Amino acid sequence: GMRSDECGDIGIYSFRYGLYPYTGGYSADNCVRPAYLFNYPLLPSKCILDSALITIDATNIVVETVKLYEDSAMAFIVRLCESEGTDSRAEMILRDSS
Repeated sequence: GMRSDECGDIGIYSFRYGLYPYTGGYSADNCVRPAYLFNYPLLPSKCILDSALITIDATNIVVETVKLYEDSAMAFIVRLCESEGTDSRAEMILRDSS
């Protein structure tokens, strides 16, 4: 069987929750995007971009992670998530850094 972690709940935890009323059915625009903005708020940065690094033309595709590729200084990995449980086609546009 599985044993619970005896020390797993020890300590002080902080959390927040939100209620988000919306109209219409479940969709990325109605539910997923606001949830991502709540759970992963934008952090202050000294870097100022005049446009998005990555643009996706489908609202149900969420860019979850962008990270450097460990084996090359000239590449990075983009992790995408389809958020409505449907087959999708999307175009991803990467901003030209030059």
